[in-house]
Amino acid sequence: MADQRKLPIHTPEQDGLTDLLFGSMMAQSIDAVVITTPENKISHWSASAELLFGYTAEHIIGKPIDVVVPLAALRELRNGTKNTGTIEVTSAAAEPITVSANFREVVDADQNLLAVTYIFRDLREQLKKDESVKQKGRALESFSYSVSHDLRAPLRRIINYAEILQEDHFASLDEEVQRIVSRMAKNSERMSELIDGLLLYSRVGQHPLQKSLVNVDALVRNIVAEFKNTVDGPRVTFHVSRLESCEADPVLLRQGFEQLISNAVKYSRPNEKPVIEIGCLPGKNETTYFVKDNGVGFDMQYAGKLFTVFQRLHNPADFEGTGVGLAIVHQIAARHGGTVRAEGKVDEGATFYFSLPK
Repeated sequence: MADQRKLPIHTPEQDGLTDLLFGSMMAQSIDAVVITTPENKISHWSASAELLFGYTAEHIIGKPIDVVVPLAALRELRNGTKNTGTIEVTSAAAEPITVSANFREVVDADQNLLAVTYIFRDLREQLKKDESVKQKGRALESFSYSVSHDLRAPLRRIINYAEILQEDHFASLDEEVQRIVSRMAKNSERMSELIDGLLLYSRVGQHPLQKSLVNVDALVRNIVAEFKNTVDGPRVTFHVSRLESCEADPVLLRQGFEQLISNAVKYSRPNEKPVIEIGCLPGKNETTYFVKDNGVGFDMQYAGKLFTVFQRLHNPADFEGTGVGLAIVHQIAARHGGTVRAEGKVDEGATFYFSLPK
């Protein structure tokens, strides 16, 4: 297969049209287009390159490209397995600029290098937005943790008082007061579960990411073995395909699979013969793991709510839980640069896909 990073030179008959198309591309591209000779001298400089780097074409053409881009960074880019990457360049004002870089080598029929075309995209605004989102996320996690932590002590007291009333004074209370005390105890326990879920969600965001090569197959089979020892376990038939290993934080990855498998077990409970299938779909740039069940499923028009904290698509009276589990899975995937999505149909089960980059 030909190297997709190399472009063969056109025949003389094509040169006129090629020049017109190339000139139009250079003029209209919002990205900076720079072409160098085999000796790394700049031969073409687009209008967007002037805006990005601050040098005019008259000033820069003929000069070495390392005036604006370190040669070491370009060598690393060109020696890599991909033709794209993120590097730091320097403007005329000596300002460092983070850019995405893409290159193509122009070669003749004998594979002799004739020129190199570089395309640079300014990432400063995108990086600022990404950092702003991260800061807001960290602030929310910190706030959630603080609020949840501060609520635990007074709520625990309320639960204790309710227990005292139920255990020591329940018989002496009239029927209406008994009903109120019972509801108070039940709602207090529910509130405690919500706080625990919020704390768990916060801890996932604050957990330092420590990646290593994880044997996902062994990890998942271990989780499945633990679920088989639970109350619902003996009723469930698990089918686990061979799972590809990946680079991930083993603590968070285990937590993510525990949430997905627990979710599948819970919502498959109404089925007389619950079946849960776990497998993976290896790809070129990512590995996608999936957990499929034959449970109650869900309406796809509400799929966007699944991964939001405290959002539930089923009646809490029918299925226990706080609505935090899938939000935790989404957070774990995002922290690894991955994604999570779901497919389902009412009364026909659901499949959750958890993708991680390679």
